[in-house]
Amino acid sequence: MNGQRKRKSGESRLALQEQALHERLAECGLTQRQQEVAELVMWGLSNREIAEQLLIEEYTVKVHLRDIFLKLNVHRRTALIAKILQLAPIQISHPSRLVFPSQLKSKPRDLVHTPALTSGDLPTKVDYDS
Repeated sequence: MNGQRKRKSGESRLALQEQALHERLAECGLTQRQQEVAELVMWGLSNREIAEQLLIEEYTVKVHLRDIFLKLNVHRRTALIAKILQLAPIQISHPSRLVFPSQLKSKPRDLVHTPALTSGDLPTKVDYDS
């Protein structure tokens, strides 16, 4: 029973951290979709992978990234990650359980959220043009 209580406490803490992150990004003027793109960049996904995950075109991802970079005054993905972690030091979801459309056996609404990833698990080098 105590283990379940700890797990629920950790899960609620993670939910609060994610909520705080999204609130801080919203305060910076990012739309909901831009927040989603920024979070996927933090996971180290390429533009193509972000497009697949969000069911949008790769060009649209590039447009969102351009707008995010302008709003947060950064020029690279790594600078974006650093800026986000400065705004709200948090744990984020882990990409190992991302579901891409090509992997789905049913409709996209079956996409799932993922377990925690700490900032120490983020990639150290991300190619800007991915």
